[in-house]
Amino acid sequence: MQDASSTPTAQLRNRIVVRLQKELRTRRFVVVSLITLGWLVALMIVASREGHGLFDSTHTVVYRPFQLPGLDVDEPLQPAALAGTLSLHAGFGSFYSNPARRDWFELLLAARGSDALMPETILAIDNIRQFAPDGTQLCAPELRLDAPQRPVWVGIDADLVLSQELAEYPTRAMAAHRFELFWTPMYSPACAYQEPAWVLADVLRKVAVAQEEPLWLALSGEESVIRVGESRVTARPGAVPGEWWVEVVNLGEETLHFMPDDYPAHQAWHRVRYASSPYFDSAWDRLLRGKTFLAADMYQLRFEGTPPARLPIRLWSGKEERLRDVRFSKDDELRSDPSLRSTWHLALAHTDLDMPTQLPLQAQGREYHEVFLPISLSAVCQLRVVSSEQPLLRWRATQRLPMKSYRRYSALPPEQLDQVRWELQGSDGELRFFHDVQVESELSCPSGLAWQALPYQAGEAPWLVAAAALPSALVQPEQPARELFGRLRFLDANGQALMPVARSADLDEPTVEDFLFPGGVFKFHGEVRRIEQLTTLDATPRTVRWTYRFMQLEGN
Repeated sequence: MQDASSTPTAQLRNRIVVRLQKELRTRRFVVVSLITLGWLVALMIVASREGHGLFDSTHTVVYRPFQLPGLDVDEPLQPAALAGTLSLHAGFGSFYSNPARRDWFELLLAARGSDALMPETILAIDNIRQFAPDGTQLCAPELRLDAPQRPVWVGIDADLVLSQELAEYPTRAMAAHRFELFWTPMYSPACAYQEPAWVLADVLRKVAVAQEEPLWLALSGEESVIRVGESRVTARPGAVPGEWWVEVVNLGEETLHFMPDDYPAHQAWHRVRYASSPYFDSAWDRLLRGKTFLAADMYQLRFEGTPPARLPIRLWSGKEERLRDVRFSKDDELRSDPSLRSTWHLALAHTDLDMPTQLPLQAQGREYHEVFLPISLSAVCQLRVVSSEQPLLRWRATQRLPMKSYRRYSALPPEQLDQVRWELQGSDGELRFFHDVQVESELSCPSGLAWQALPYQAGEAPWLVAAAALPSALVQPEQPARELFGRLRFLDANGQALMPVARSADLDEPTVEDFLFPGGVFKFHGEVRRIEQLTTLDATPRTVRWTYRFMQLEGN
């Protein structure tokens, strides 16, 4: 019988093995291996530095419009008590990467800082306790969840019907800290996972204190730097006169931010140098890219006329404090129980009284006609059709159609978001698109309007306002909610109008009754400190007329 080792296949295999063994001992192999290893290390270094906050980074970036904070800019409010949102079955990525993690929830806290103006205050949560609907305590995992280096943007449901970029998803983006808890045996081996009805946790936050005297960042023809501890601000002249690039990296206990000032006219853009998704903020990612990867801001400043010689920079420091027993509730509970404060501090935009004078005269390629008005003007002004080639047309406040029904809406500029949208329609409300028709319309508003303060004293729950404290003629349950909240505005300590909380979100035409909670109170996304009513000082009408021609029918 022939030996297996003497077969042609075995002999060929033996020759290959001997050849490889000899090759591994040669100087040529060692040199090539070292070159390859050095090349891989170089690639890792380049990858770790990409997007690291360096001026010479070639990473594709997106800059957003920005303005240096003026003297009228207020620091974000820091309430004495906080509330959070509990979201069950949140997130899906880790479910597929690790099937054992099938039980989880997330806790959301609103961000309370401003990258340009002051540091973020939320640091971490711990002492997490879960509760059943009857108040029985479930599990209490012994762990601390640190806040991400940068807040993430989450969408919250709409309360009032105001214009949004996507009518199909009428949510507004809010900066938040997301704490994800995946239930694994490592948390509590003796405690099986049960969905909590609500959660209590202690929140660790930083009490930020600003240094009175500013630090000065020189704007000159050379690079200038301010360093305090691990934080730094760097300014470098740009490619055109009057332009500078300012990079801010904040680490450690002391942070550096722009100080409100009377800055000259300028254009500015801002980008945050951070991973495109918070899920990339992993231990391995931090090891490769360094701690500053998620903590760098780049500002492009371009001054008009004579630029300032320097910029005031404010140094912030502070100490850690613990807020005990912060409650995290589900959204439906937050919208049904007035005793629970809102998670968010949400402003009601566009309560100004300036009458728009630039209305659409002609828009090519559109078969619809829309006008956007601030909620305050929408409550007291009149839109009417003066003349039309199409009979029985009227103006009506309504949302855009969902994207699945109509995809030809033009994009809305930022100044038209969060306003009341009026649309020209047929009298039945069904006819919304027209062709080859010319319509003359008129907007009429009182000449003199002003906000006047009402007598009001905040109670123990400052996010609640009793309906009895408001003028009874305005609180009509069946009237559109925009009428009430356009004629009354509820201001926080900074004088910012607050958004009311609806008992049901995303309603097509919410009424005042949809905002009345048990006990006859209104609830707000923030603490109300004073109330103002819109009053007419001069009823003489001020009018604007314009003519609009719809697009021609395709094929004509």
